[in-house]
Order: sequence, then C-alpha cells, then structure tokens
Amino acid sequence: MARRYAPALRPLVLKALHHEAARRGIPMTELADSCLRQVLQGTPGWKQATTELDDQPAGPPRSTR
Repeated sequence: MARRYAPALRPLVLKALHHEAARRGIPMTELADSCLRQVLQGTPGWKQATTELDDQPAGPPRSTR
C-alpha cells in the first residue's frame, strides 16, 4: 500500500474544526472537506488535480461516512 502525506494541522485549527463540526452535527472530515473545496475550487491546483484524476480509471465509489 502506498504511503500518503498526512499534514499536521495546528492545534487551534483542530479545536475549531472539532467544535464547529460538533455544533453542526457532522463529522470533522466532512466539514474540512467542505471548507477546503470552497477555498480551492477554481484554482490552478484544483484544475490540475481534476485533470490528473480524469486520467485515472474509475475506482469503486467511496463512502462519505
């Protein structure tokens, strides 16, 4: 299995993410994904990632929970 980069988030960001996700009643990963999508969509990095993923064969659907 390939190793993936797991960046460390600052403690304040993690705590805020935890509290906000709990307030909304959603998993932290769902909130983080939503926040990052809002910021990144339309950027050159987003476009490059989309192109790279479009070049790969479709895999099995991922569960969101």
